[in-house]
Amino acid sequence: MTRITIFLFFFTFSAMAQITITGKVTDYQDRPYVDFPVTNGRDTVRTDSKGRYKIEAKLWDVIYFYRLEKKSQTYYDGIPYYVLKETPHQSYDAFVGFSSIHECRKGARNPDILFVLDGVPIKAKDKESFKERLRNGEFYQYVLKEDAFFSDRIRDYYAYILYVYTQDYYNEHIKDKEKSTNN
Repeated sequence: MTRITIFLFFFTFSAMAQITITGKVTDYQDRPYVDFPVTNGRDTVRTDSKGRYKIEAKLWDVIYFYRLEKKSQTYYDGIPYYVLKETPHQSYDAFVGFSSIHECRKGARNPDILFVLDGVPIKAKDKESFKERLRNGEFYQYVLKEDAFFSDRIRDYYAYILYVYTQDYYNEHIKDKEKSTNN
């Protein structure tokens, strides 16, 4: 009986962690994009005949709207949607534009969340496992910064930076700084 209870607890907990994102993908004249890919970085779905989509996500995922057509040398993209709250159902309508794939895109923010653990950025290859650890509550505290620079270089400009701290690091490096700025 205990095994069944434990299994049901973990199954319920993991089911609650899923977030359903729905919406419509259109151009700026409100015409729907049909069969347009929408991805959470792991799974990809396509819009229906009215441009609607439905995708499962988790906290700290980024939903991307983009397609590259090599024949026409055209790159279609929309602003990424950042899953920053744990409400089970969220809606986001994406407006997608297009440009030449040879067009310069410098100076734009990186379309992702930068995760920084105790002052060290998480490498791209470790990001998914780090997000799972974060969702599981393994860390002491975190602070989300919007429209932030990680360094002085323009390429290190992110829409969001999530600073994550272990308890030891927080107590040694952050706690006293927060006290002095609040006084």
